[in-house]
Amino acid sequence: MDGRREKRSPKKLVVLPASALREMHAAVELRQARLRERQDAIRSQLVATELDLAMTFCQVAATTKYPDRYERNIANAQEAYSAAVYFLNCNHLKSTVHLEINEKLRRLNSLLASLDRPSGPALLHVHTEPSFSAPPF
Repeated sequence: MDGRREKRSPKKLVVLPASALREMHAAVELRQARLRERQDAIRSQLVATELDLAMTFCQVAATTKYPDRYERNIANAQEAYSAAVYFLNCNHLKSTVHLEINEKLRRLNSLLASLDRPSGPALLHVHTEPSFSAPPF
């Protein structure tokens, strides 16, 4: 180049007909709805996974003979439970997923309650109802 700047033509303002704008707006709304649906599905999967993880920690705690391992696994179960409840409160679950999550919460609440004893591992049994509030500790 010889040091001269290239002249650019000014940008032209494009005016679209109202029907085209409505069509574009509808397409954007449809895309947003699909993204929200996908996000809700992923969040529901995360909640279910966290509850499964918490139940696994409870089962490990129930079978250990070592107090430090017992306490660590209970703490891990409570942390996973808290994460599940946090993300559950951010979600609008479909009825089938809601039923699955509800059952897992009931089982986990029962496991945590049966293990919430200073004497160490306890027998596991179901006796509580699910709660979408704070963990039972």
